[in-house]
Amino acid sequence: MKRINETQLHKFLQELIDKDKLYGVEDIRWEKLKKVPSLELPVGPRLLSPKEIIHPQDETLFIHDGEKIQPPSMPKEKIVWGIRPCDAKALQLIDKVFLETDPIDPYYKERRDAAVFISVACTKLLPTCFCTTFDSEAPFKLYGADILLLPLDGHFYVLDENERGKKITKDWEEVTELPQDFEKIKNQLITELENTSPSVADLKELLKEKFNDFDFWKELGYSCLGCGICTYLCPTCYCFDIATEKIANRVRRARYWDSCQFALFTLEASGHNPRPTQHHRIRQRFMHKLSFFPERYNEYLCTGCGRCITNCPAGIDIREVIRSAKRKAESKE
Repeated sequence: MKRINETQLHKFLQELIDKDKLYGVEDIRWEKLKKVPSLELPVGPRLLSPKEIIHPQDETLFIHDGEKIQPPSMPKEKIVWGIRPCDAKALQLIDKVFLETDPIDPYYKERRDAAVFISVACTKLLPTCFCTTFDSEAPFKLYGADILLLPLDGHFYVLDENERGKKITKDWEEVTELPQDFEKIKNQLITELENTSPSVADLKELLKEKFNDFDFWKELGYSCLGCGICTYLCPTCYCFDIATEKIANRVRRARYWDSCQFALFTLEASGHNPRPTQHHRIRQRFMHKLSFFPERYNEYLCTGCGRCITNCPAGIDIREVIRSAKRKAESKE
């Protein structure tokens, strides 16, 4: 096991800044950092997820200047500092879509290969955190990150790392064990999460049965504003649209984030929309995350980060959707 003290870590991050390699959050967005960030991260995940590092909100696919097609420049190596385990799990889930399903997305792969993610384990919670719904050890797992650190007693301990992570930590101090406080912190954190996290046992099949329960979905649909903030802030939402823009002789083909909560998302050229109301659209969101995706990949498309709960202007809470679906199913038994 390895560790690095705060002074050495600060120096390490400064060296990455000097090489134009360090990315993190300075204000709101994930971007190249110009100064070493605070080593004391905010509790819980950031407002925006680090998926924008590898799946940008606006991504150029190619440019045609009237004579030839210009592909986008190759992404440069990045070291991304300070993601949380829930976001590292999200990277792993999105990888299934872009890297483990044919055809592999070459744009995503190039960005993914160029980015090394340093995750920091949680020692405190927000009221909206519910990551143990999907994995009982979630706050302390590496998932799709390359290094997982634990801040404790003025040091950052390496809880786990992959081969790319080992190249970074090879000169860090070797230690034989974690401080004794770790087990106490871990058990307390997981107990708190288990007290507030809903169970997803049999949820995939249960939601299949509720697909045509319009009373259930209308109740949610009447509340939903269709603003799409849940999908834009979600670390696992990956839907996109492709558009072409032309200025003079310059043509740009680009990929943009899209949202299943927008009416235009499924509007067909004929004018027909197979999801004409908001209750159809919100049904798609929850069915995709909690039934369709696990049907295909055997994992829920949610990490329990709580962003959609915190920021939904209509107060829709995915935890309550899960609980409500289970209560109604049990009442019919």
